[in-house]
Amino acid sequence: MKTKKYLFTSCCVLYLLVIACQKEPAEQSTISVISKIYHDGKLESEYFYDDQKLLERIDIYNSVGTIGGWEAFEYDNNGRVKKISSYNSFGKVYNVDTYTYDATGHIETGEFIPFTGADSGKVTKRTRFTCNTTGQIIKQASLDIITGEELNYRSFNWFSNGNLKSYAYYIDIPTNPRINYKYEYSPESNLLPENYKHSRGYPINYNEPYFTVNDIRFYIYDVTGAVVTEYDEKIENIQYNELGLRTEMTLTTTYILPVKPSASTTTTIEYKDI
Repeated sequence: MKTKKYLFTSCCVLYLLVIACQKEPAEQSTISVISKIYHDGKLESEYFYDDQKLLERIDIYNSVGTIGGWEAFEYDNNGRVKKISSYNSFGKVYNVDTYTYDATGHIETGEFIPFTGADSGKVTKRTRFTCNTTGQIIKQASLDIITGEELNYRSFNWFSNGNLKSYAYYIDIPTNPRINYKYEYSPESNLLPENYKHSRGYPINYNEPYFTVNDIRFYIYDVTGAVVTEYDEKIENIQYNELGLRTEMTLTTTYILPVKPSASTTTTIEYKDI
């Protein structure tokens, strides 16, 4: 599933949750930001930043320790992401996402352009975003490229302190609207440190919850609305540095439905000052 493909990357891809609706003020002082992320001792991703201390590039490593590709971020004059380019290991771009903003500065639309296959260089997906009054994305809808009809969407709910509470994915909107899957996050109490906002990049960064919460519950539903898959991720053995940033944690996944053995991984995060 795409939201799980790059845990703590592009895809930090699972609240590193990023909200491009909000404009961050420029900062002049040195700040500690994510540099590298390891899973079970293997380097998974490396982060690079521009002169404005915004995320510029994420290198994504494969299982043999070499760069399997990277994602590059471009911003407008207000520090809002306007373009994300995905590259393969040969340095060739294979798709691009672009974004626009409304007069209030909230993210409004997105377009996806592949650079492989029959539709290379053409817009093949369009997205419409809806934000609340504080600039948080509450809906991300995929539209029919010709008619503009809504095909599917993600719905986001937030805690009062700004942390992601849950999000759900709904499909088959024109014919048989139904929920496909859902994530729930807890507890509410831990605020996301400002440091992580420099690493957000994406309009929504599904990795941020891993820096605030201790429990993530995931569900998949069938066409009748019944739960067919359920698992629980516990984040434990959390270590912090002197700035209160998580440097190490153990993720234990318990499979509730269908039942199968639990699995654990250890994530380690390195930081650097910029």
